[in-house]
Parts: sequence; structure tokens; C-alpha cells
Amino acid sequence: MWPRLMRRDLELGQVLAGEMLVAGDPQLRARLRGQVVAVGPQMVGERRFDAVVIELFGDAQRGDNSTRLDGSAVVDRGSGVLIRLDLRSADASFILQRRLLRVETAPR
Repeated sequence: MWPRLMRRDLELGQVLAGEMLVAGDPQLRARLRGQVVAVGPQMVGERRFDAVVIELFGDAQRGDNSTRLDGSAVVDRGSGVLIRLDLRSADASFILQRRLLRVETAPR
């Protein structure tokens, strides 16, 4: 989860700040800053997204201990859909690679 980190209508050069939480563990959190470094169209399957690339960096905290965290996220500006997330950290709870592989129509 990333409360107060992602926003709609992100623009090139915009700086973000917030935190990332690991669901189910209140002791695990990361304070993050990010900057929009690229903007443009991206295709996933047959669907086109108005994507922004955000470089992320900060500190992952577990109680009194902390370690460096960095990575990137690609998000659709209009819908907020996460297209890609890559995080690196010495804390295994913050090592993530997620990719949107396909978009399916919701059942009616």
C-alpha cells in the first residue's frame, strides 16, 4: 500500500513524497520520495496507457532499524493503474517486481 505517495495527473519533473506499507505488518514501512522522469504512451496487450515513470528512493524501516530502498514505478496517469513496480532493498519485504500482463473486461 502507498498512502499519500501516488497522485493523478502527474507531470514530468514533479516530486512526490509519502510512504509504503506492508499489509499485515504495522512495523514495516518505507518513507519514499519520487520524481517523474518520463511521460508517454505505453501498450499492455491491446490497451494504451498514458504512463508516467517515477524513480523511487527512500528508507525501509522495521522498528528501530532501517535500510535503503530504491526502484521505479510506471503508473497510468488517468486511472492510477500500476503498470510496473520494481523495488530493491536489503529488507526482503521491500524487494518487489510486479508487471501488469493483461487487462480483462469486467464481467457484467
